[in-house]
Amino acid sequence: MYNQTRADYIPWRDGGLFALGKQINLLNDPSQITKDPSYDFELKQGGDVIERSAAQRGGLFSGATLKALQRYGQDFAGTKLDQKLNRYASLSGTGQVATNSITGAGQNYVNNASSNILGAGNARGAGYITGGNALSNMLNQGYSGWKNSQQQQDPWAYTANAGIYTPAAQNAFNYNQYGTNANGIVIDGY
Repeated sequence: MYNQTRADYIPWRDGGLFALGKQINLLNDPSQITKDPSYDFELKQGGDVIERSAAQRGGLFSGATLKALQRYGQDFAGTKLDQKLNRYASLSGTGQVATNSITGAGQNYVNNASSNILGAGNARGAGYITGGNALSNMLNQGYSGWKNSQQQQDPWAYTANAGIYTPAAQNAFNYNQYGTNANGIVIDGY
């Protein structure tokens, strides 16, 4: 998906780079504006309007007409330069937007990929924990079963070793006045 997005934006980025280069060249040498094919035509058309107007008033070769032609030529050059720079700036801005869009698409791709990897790691970790819990439960149940079977076979040995007193083990300590307990065991020296 990212590669397709990048490929879709490449022409816009390249156009922006082209316009940026033109803009820099024009700023370095503003006289290039006079080489624009439309420049001479539009300058001549504007000058002709001024000359026709002056000729109608009878002042074609007056100082005012020459001053008007000079001001028009300077203003025209400045206006044309600004227009051209604005066009290039607009195109280079389009390239910048395309570059930012490519960067954003790349960031989204990385975020999604890392989220997927993190989710997979969490799932794997949860599986290990579940397996560990199952093993722990199995061992605890096995130990409990073994402990119960030991206690049933010989309550005295089990409880004496473990220090746990159960009703069966307690009977071993309940002696009567004759020195025997409930199981009939006789204690020496009683």
